[in-house]
Amino acid sequence: MRRVHRRALIGIAAAVFALTGAGAVALFRTAPQQRATTTAAVPAAAAPVGAATSVRDGTYEVGKDISAGRYKTAGPPTKATIRNCRWQSAKDDSGELRSIISSGDTQGPGSVTVKAGEFFQTSGGCTWTKQ
Repeated sequence: MRRVHRRALIGIAAAVFALTGAGAVALFRTAPQQRATTTAAVPAAAAPVGAATSVRDGTYEVGKDISAGRYKTAGPPTKATIRNCRWQSAKDDSGELRSIISSGDTQGPGSVTVKAGEFFQTSGGCTWTKQ
């Protein structure tokens, strides 16, 4: 039984190696390069440390995670299944209805202005860039 089990494992390992080939090695090599490129592209003088000027889906604290100001989007990605950019600004990140300051959605270009201390939440795969 042990010999059959060992042969089966060797066969599975050979099949995985044959299917992945050098592509798996290339995949692991590109990941660190992508991280280095992304971090190097953020200019230190453009915004306070840690504050982004371009964001995608997520919840951000204005003044800490992103800079205060006006953000614009060109709209949802062309390959999106549901073409809708949803945004919301809130007093806190509690998720409570009472905390919402304003919200909206757009199927094309749009903009929103956020102030320091607010929370900005977005979904729909849109990229929002500070103007």
